[in-house]
Amino acid sequence: MNTSLPFRIFLASPSDATHERKAIRDCVAQFNARGVRSGTYEVVGYESVRGTARRPQAAINDLIHECHFLIAVFAKSWGSEPGSPWGYSSGTEEEIFTALLDLARDARPMKDVWVAFMDTGSIVTAPVETFRQQIINKNALYFETCANEDDLGIKLSQRLEDWSKLEFKEARRVSLIPSSGIDILGAERMRTDGEKLVELGYAEQGLSKLKQAAQIGGPEEKLAYARFLGRSGRFTEAHVAVSEAISHFVNGPGDMRSTAAAEAYAADATLWRREKQYVKAAAQLQHALGLLNRIDVHSRTVRARVYDDLGLTQHAQHDLDSARKSFEAAHELRIEIDDPALIAQSEINLARIWRAIGTRETAESFARSAAARLKSLPPTAVHANSFVLIAQQHLYAKNFPDAEGAARVALALNEQFANGLGRAISNFVLARALLAQKNYLEAIRCAQESVRLNGEMRNTSGSDQAQGLLESAIAALREAPKP
Repeated sequence: MNTSLPFRIFLASPSDATHERKAIRDCVAQFNARGVRSGTYEVVGYESVRGTARRPQAAINDLIHECHFLIAVFAKSWGSEPGSPWGYSSGTEEEIFTALLDLARDARPMKDVWVAFMDTGSIVTAPVETFRQQIINKNALYFETCANEDDLGIKLSQRLEDWSKLEFKEARRVSLIPSSGIDILGAERMRTDGEKLVELGYAEQGLSKLKQAAQIGGPEEKLAYARFLGRSGRFTEAHVAVSEAISHFVNGPGDMRSTAAAEAYAADATLWRREKQYVKAAAQLQHALGLLNRIDVHSRTVRARVYDDLGLTQHAQHDLDSARKSFEAAHELRIEIDDPALIAQSEINLARIWRAIGTRETAESFARSAAARLKSLPPTAVHANSFVLIAQQHLYAKNFPDAEGAARVALALNEQFANGLGRAISNFVLARALLAQKNYLEAIRCAQESVRLNGEMRNTSGSDQAQGLLESAIAALREAPKP
């Protein structure tokens, strides 16, 4: 842990643990006073959240999303019901499960969750004992039973010492069921497993996992399922899944002014854009931007993604200047966040828009920068986009063998990730490169595949372009000299 910034600990507890909360804060202060070079800690809790028109617990959850560790301490009480959309029976329970979800996500800073049960000598409430027993039975979390506040301080000091040696986050899954009986963590596991299976090319198995996750989980799981359906061209089913996610915020208990709500509207916009309903798409994206008023890393990440989608929509409407501004806004946010893969995606978008505007040198500069960033990163869909861009640039420069090579790499990556739209585009670009080299039969095959894929996705514009290319390849084959 080599940083001058303190690592943030969220302190969760029911209201009867006042003395224990003070003991934890005192222990952390004493640890910091020792001047350990590997890092210091800052303790935050519900007291750190200002008054809000939102559900108070939702604002607390946003604070947890920014924390590196969570400490939960129970005396006798389980806590009071927070009005959760997930049916949590106490605010402390919701805080713990929020942290456990973040623990499994690479994009969140949460590194560990530690629970302390105080041995008060009197009977604890049934939910506390049930939760403790579940942790024991499933060996799910590291926890301590503490005899008193001094014992709590001793055990916490050791935990702080261990945490100070953690250099990197290692995403970790935990198997626990909340008091509602809804397997929230299980739905998260199924969603991430499904997305990974799709990335590895096992589309049907991935779809099955995503569907199960959507049935159990909440908006995030429904949107993951909808994205796969939309990418596969199954728009009617995708709209149903997105509508269910949006309903969670409009008609249900979800928080409208949240990144989750913004992502739901952005997902809806993506479907409309793919169906060429650009006015509807732009309206949903502007609505999504209006919901993103926080400055934490996750909110800025989502905001950048929404600006990307808006730029793509504006480009499709031939509003090139507005599209450029949207892509530049996304690029600036990603530079602030310092995520190389996402910065590269912005540079790919900027290269394309500058090429459309007609400024070739600027376009090539952004393309080179994106390719350089991606060299040291494991393959992702961004790499596929980069190779499509490289292939298109070689086509413009009439370097047809190089265009073919880049298009084949893009196609292989998109096939690996089961990206229907990416495969359609890669086949189209590859067909162009092959046709230019008079490889007519293979050009026809790739153009036919692009027509088929676009047809399955109801992408009439892409289908029309691919059909035109197919007819040109067939005509060229007919006119070619016979061997």
